Amino acid sequence: MSPEDFATDLELAAIFPDEPEMLELAQLVQAARPQAPVRPHFQGQLRARLMEAAPQALRPRGILGLRLRPAWLMGGALATLGAAAAITVFSVLHSGGDTVVQNLHPVASIPAGAVNVSPDQAITIAFNQPMDQASVVRAVHITPATAYTTSWTGNTLTISPTHHLAGSAAYVVSVDNRTAQATSGARLAAPVVIPFGTKPTPTPAPTPTAAPALSEAVLGQALAGSALVAAPNGDVVVGSGLAVSTAAATPSATSTASPSPSATAPPAATAPSASPGAGGSPSPAGSASPAAQPQLVRLGGGSATILGPQSAAVAISPAGHSVASLTPDGDHADVVVANLDGSNRRVLARSADATSPLAWTRAGIMFVGSGRVRLVDLGGVLHTPPLPAVTPGGAPLLVRDGNRMVLLSEPAAAAPTSPTPGAGPSPAATTATALVAPTIADLGDGSTLNLPAGAAAVAASSDGSTVAWVTQGPTGFVVQRATIPAALTGATLRPVTVDLGGGVRDVKALALSPTGATLAAAVIQSDGTSRLRIVGTPGHVLGTGRALDGPVFVSPDAVAGLAANGGASDVVVETVSGAGGGAAADPNAVPAGASTLLDNLIAAQSPAGSSALAALPTIGTPAPDVAALTPHGITQAYAVSATTGDGGASVVALVRLLHIPDASENSGTVTVADETVTLRRTTGGDYAIAGLAVTPLAPQLNG
Repeated sequence: MSPEDFATDLELAAIFPDEPEMLELAQLVQAARPQAPVRPHFQGQLRARLMEAAPQALRPRGILGLRLRPAWLMGGALATLGAAAAITVFSVLHSGGDTVVQNLHPVASIPAGAVNVSPDQAITIAFNQPMDQASVVRAVHITPATAYTTSWTGNTLTISPTHHLAGSAAYVVSVDNRTAQATSGARLAAPVVIPFGTKPTPTPAPTPTAAPALSEAVLGQALAGSALVAAPNGDVVVGSGLAVSTAAATPSATSTASPSPSATAPPAATAPSASPGAGGSPSPAGSASPAAQPQLVRLGGGSATILGPQSAAVAISPAGHSVASLTPDGDHADVVVANLDGSNRRVLARSADATSPLAWTRAGIMFVGSGRVRLVDLGGVLHTPPLPAVTPGGAPLLVRDGNRMVLLSEPAAAAPTSPTPGAGPSPAATTATALVAPTIADLGDGSTLNLPAGAAAVAASSDGSTVAWVTQGPTGFVVQRATIPAALTGATLRPVTVDLGGGVRDVKALALSPTGATLAAAVIQSDGTSRLRIVGTPGHVLGTGRALDGPVFVSPDAVAGLAANGGASDVVVETVSGAGGGAAADPNAVPAGASTLLDNLIAAQSPAGSSALAALPTIGTPAPDVAALTPHGITQAYAVSATTGDGGASVVALVRLLHIPDASENSGTVTVADETVTLRRTTGGDYAIAGLAVTPLAPQLNG
């Protein structure tokens, strides 16, 4: 006999201690069916099949009239245990007995309706009189059928499951008042019924593997702390770039994954042709100076283009054809716009704070003047949207889609220093230091939504869907990411913790990919080294590379930033190596975005909150009404299974919804519903709920 068969025999013996005929029958059925390998999610699917079969198979017609359906025998010994246990509970629950009411008052260790009970927890029931222990043990039932042992300490009964209970499941422990009695002969006035739910069983952590190195390319050089933005075509614009003369050597076409500084020379610079500005500002000089003066420079395609003088802040238009820059002038700064090649340069406003950031919305260019958010359109007309005042030196970070932005109230960081004396003013850096009151604001109606107090290193995806930040918890930093609600008024953020992969001491800066699916973090590792990590699904590090300041995504799998190199900084682009981050992707794995949305749906349904459910993204004509389709009174929910289709474009998940009654409901019946959720990937790369089908709540049957 194998160890598995021996263990199964012990379980059968525990389930049928006083019924040798039933034990023999179960053993014969077990022997007739060879052990089959158990598929993933088999236990949950089997339980659902047993529940479906129970109403027909367990009709009161006597044990001899009970028929075992062929479907019950699927899966070998495990299915045998489930069917036999169902028979046992039926026969005991229908036993007769007269009830004698006395002053017996049992007290259970788990209150009725409790959720998140540990699957390893024993159940105790304390009686206020000496009990006939054998009669009480005979009266104990657990549904779904579960093997257990009992022990007594004085008048307290302890019920210990032989194996730990299933996670995310509903159980009912009951004591039949027709069977249990005290030594005096007194019986319980009513059955003891304890419905409760167990908390999810933690998923084992994956075996850590070394993250691949990111592929690195050096585009040029800039002053430390320079403003840096990415254009839609992948070019990088730096506010304090150090372009050299055309006599300089052209850059090497090769890239290196080494974190050491590159020895190749920066690309040669070209200057735009002269064009009179609408605001009277002349175009930059016709050639770059050999002294490498800091200037506004666009890097890409193996070349550097001088766009204008050194700038404190930079923003690219949503279409990617124009660039806005902030040129300090004493105690204020000019907001200047030009084509992406530096031509047609003109001043739109002269009222910006010298440390103001820039952001480009559909309505115009956003900046801060005298502590207020201002908008200037391309015709030079100023507007003041109905938004809160910001701290002088604060940095609004634009979320482009839908004219959203995030107001980051923060002190100004140290200004970059020029390596050449007399090289002109040095603008303030736009990188974050310590945030005070981050707020998401809507430029349209002025509504706002606060991020957690103390949130730092705030980043947002350029499509306006996602925001991420760092907070300090009791045991260290916590990185969180949340979907920005469609309407801010009365909404709340439902953050999900992001696992950076372990071995991280602190986080200096964050960046989100255009759709928010991928996150880049400039971190200090446990060994004290500074590195860049690009993280996909939770805990899956796509690659690590050279430490970058002010990281920004230039594509879904590439990040640009500044890497220290002597007295200046290299402008570096680090790219995930190969398709799928250097490792073969599991075609059956649920994509991170779909997994996060499924988690958010389950969290919103247990217990159900109409505002949280209404905020979940949906798609389709008509789109499913998640709040209306979710049954009322759900107390617990968990995912049974999830499968992908169309190369990850769709995900179909089975979710179990439970209502576990509390003591006020005077009911021991757990009701359940099965929910089929269809998620589809949108054109922006995120996932939305495309379908929701829910069965009516019905009593949970044994099985």
